[in-house]
Amino acid sequence: MKPLNWNQLVQDLSPALYRYFGASFPLSLAEECVQETLIRLVQKIDNGDYDASRGSIRMYMYGIAHFVKLETKRNHSNLFLHGHDGEFVHQENSDLHQNLEQKQNLQALRTAIQQLSEIQQEVLHLYLDEELTLEAIGTLLNLPSGTVKSHIFRAKENLKELLAKYMEETK
Repeated sequence: MKPLNWNQLVQDLSPALYRYFGASFPLSLAEECVQETLIRLVQKIDNGDYDASRGSIRMYMYGIAHFVKLETKRNHSNLFLHGHDGEFVHQENSDLHQNLEQKQNLQALRTAIQQLSEIQQEVLHLYLDEELTLEAIGTLLNLPSGTVKSHIFRAKENLKELLAKYMEETK
């Protein structure tokens, strides 16, 4: 096995980790989680805990990230997540209205996603954002791929209901 290029590995994996943690935590906490995951990944590989025949480094990293996320949620259980709001730039009124509407819709989606069960949130994120296969998600979370598929289906149905309710309330 050829030696790993750690700089390249960090460069390749960090963006996916930021998206993974950024979906659940404020960016400053997400950065800490990314660093913790990468440190644990390096330590486990150096200790010989990683077996390439059982999956890619990326999949192994997501397994570590899953546990870091659970630990972080447990340690920051009082954290109420709001959207990652950016600032408006000066625009025409119609653009501001459209930007505000998009921002409200995005916030509604974030709120709806946060109302899903933890497993539905995680499976949906891995499937849609990280574009992992059902089998890869199942391996990562130690679930049969049929169960992963069911979680995705139920998450989508729950989101439809929650967003329909939101739309009805905002009419």
